[in-house]
Amino acid sequence: MNKRHDSGDTKENILIAARDILIRKGYDGTKMEDIAKKAGVSKIMLYYHFKSKENILKELIGRMIDATRKNISGYLEGMKNQKTIKPEMILEKLKKVIGKETPLIRIIISEVLRGKLDYWIALSLLRDLYDDLYNMRRKAGISLEDRESCITKLFFFQGLPLIMYFCTSEYFGKVYGIEAEKMETAFSEKFADSLLRTLDLN
Repeated sequence: MNKRHDSGDTKENILIAARDILIRKGYDGTKMEDIAKKAGVSKIMLYYHFKSKENILKELIGRMIDATRKNISGYLEGMKNQKTIKPEMILEKLKKVIGKETPLIRIIISEVLRGKLDYWIALSLLRDLYDDLYNMRRKAGISLEDRESCITKLFFFQGLPLIMYFCTSEYFGKVYGIEAEKMETAFSEKFADSLLRTLDLN
């Protein structure tokens, strides 16, 4: 096995270990030495790949956002009206990435709100995703409003509701006695409609 492959495996093992510890212990409770131990690497090797716990979290968030970009941007590319886009498919694409990362997202939100984690880490990485969606409108030949207005709408009217849905829908359904399938259908319709309106694709 070559060194490049070894290095890639080591980095992946570190990220897997870090994600598990972050979810169980939170950002404050996660220690670099614990990550090294769980990943089965020395601290020297850990610091070779990641200079800090912050760098590890940034990598995890970045990967999650990149995967989201690939799933949703490609699906919406070139679509100009709601009839050609099935609302449930938009949510299904996002579930493949965001759904499985819900435990980590909960930790990120919690730590940001507690002031324990720099919000810049979490929010700055979203810029590429929002720019993708904004630029998609240009490729579709749709007249553009200013970038700032579009991105503000994407964050507060699509991003935050989507995150809250994934993080709280399980508990919401239990409290209100709503079946998961019916809840998902209702949410996906409104979410897709809101997203398409913001992007002027409906």
